[in-house]
Formats: sequence, structure tokens, C-alpha cells
Amino acid sequence: MARPTARSASGGAVTDSLVIWKHRVLSSCSSTKTLPDSGLHEPGSLAALMGPWGPVGPDSVRRRGSVAKLESVIKEAIARGARRQVRVVVMPLRREVLRLRRKVAEFQGALTTLRRSAAGWERMMEAATLVPPVSEAEAKSARLSPRLIQSLRKRLELSQMALARLVGVSAPAVAHWEAGESTPTGQNRAALVGLRKVGKRDVKELLARRAKEAASRRSHTRKRRRRNKRRRLAKN
Repeated sequence: MARPTARSASGGAVTDSLVIWKHRVLSSCSSTKTLPDSGLHEPGSLAALMGPWGPVGPDSVRRRGSVAKLESVIKEAIARGARRQVRVVVMPLRREVLRLRRKVAEFQGALTTLRRSAAGWERMMEAATLVPPVSEAEAKSARLSPRLIQSLRKRLELSQMALARLVGVSAPAVAHWEAGESTPTGQNRAALVGLRKVGKRDVKELLARRAKEAASRRSHTRKRRRRNKRRRLAKN
């Protein structure tokens, strides 16, 4: 009977020792003391066991998710406000740019018309230097029969197409004049009367100028088409 009593006494002592050790550990873990010169916690404290970012658990994860969501909402609100302010500033500028583009297009159209008119006047002036001017009365009084028109063309060694270019009509019109199916009138008649006063050399020079002007017009036309094509592609 003495042995069991000794065993129970020793077991009770061990249990008491465990309870005391547990209380000491809990008291040391519940302490939040920090080292005096650093921001670190003591090695045995609860804060040191939890780490520098605080306890990690469902509540802290939930708080971090709500903070991230709040940050995204704030960023989205700032972006919306910035876009609204940009639209307020940009929309009037866009309208002004469109208005200026329409004005530029109008000016370009007017400039093209003026250039064509100037080219026409230049052609008339160049032709006037080679073909003597003819008054309206002289043009009306001059005889221009189909035979005379044909003899004029042969004297200048011109084809019907070349004579048509000098006068400013088509080749079939010259053929109709020579056949007696129609008669030249107005400026065409004056041009034919004026051609009776020039020679072969002047006619050749005049044809060379007309060919050069036609080539220049074709070149300008091609350039204008390419420019318009590039503009259409840029808009698309």
C-alpha cells in the first residue's frame, strides 16, 4: 500500500510542475515587450511568434481583400474622372480641327480652280504669241470653204488631229468641216483665219507647246489621283 501512495504523490508533483510551466509559457507569450533600441519583439513573446505583419488568419485575409477591393474602386473612380476631364477638353478641339479641315478643303478647291484658270490664260497667251490675233469682223469676212480648210491643213503639213489640237476641237469636227457637213464658227473660225498667217515653223512650235501642256496636265492628274487615294486610305 505504501508504493501506490508514493506513486500518486510523485504523479501529483509532476502534474503541478506541468501546470506551473504552462502558466509561465502563457504569461511569456502574452507579453508584448519590445527590445529597447530596436523595433523587434522579444524572442519568447506572442508578437514575435506572429511575425511583423500581425496575426495571420481568416479575419486578416478578409481585411486585406477588402482593402484591395477599395483600392481598385478608388483607381477606377479616378480613371473615370480623368477620362471625363479629357473629353471635356478634347471634344472642342476635335470640332475645331474638323472645321479647319473643311476650310482647308475649300481653299484647296479654290486654289485648284485658280490654277486651272491661270493655266488656261497661259495657254491663250502662248498661242497668241504664235497665232496673230484676228478681229471679229475679219473672222466673219474671211472665206473658209471646205476646200480652203483642206488646203490650209496641207500647206502647214498637218493632220486632221494636229489641226484639231491647234484649234481646240476634235478630229471628227475637222473632217466635217472639210467635207462641208458643218462650218466653223466663233473662236474656231478666228483660230483658222489666224493660222492662215503663220508658217510651218510656228505651227510646229505651237504643237510642241500643246504636247508639253497635255503631258503636264496628265502628270498633275495622276498626282492628284494618288494624293486623293492616300487621303482615302488614311481616313479608313
